[in-house]
Amino acid sequence: MEIFVETQVYFCDVDKLRQKSLIENINGDFRKWFPSGTDFNNFSQKQIDWVINNVINDKLRPCLKWISAKEIFFAEYINNKYLKINFKL
Repeated sequence: MEIFVETQVYFCDVDKLRQKSLIENINGDFRKWFPSGTDFNNFSQKQIDWVINNVINDKLRPCLKWISAKEIFFAEYINNKYLKINFKL
């Protein structure tokens, strides 16, 4: 599958049941904008990216100590020295 879609596939760790519920919550957020059965041919990639980048990744998450995934990304990969986070999933 990774070769077919040219991306990496991740699986929840068997002994960390909370990971699955976190993924299901994110899927639920996505489905609020694109319900099951949505024809994605009716949307541009730019529209889909906007929902992911500006709605889903900006949502404050309790599992991340009320910080958004976007903030985590910038803190870790853009060297934001003002935001240091220690969390465990």
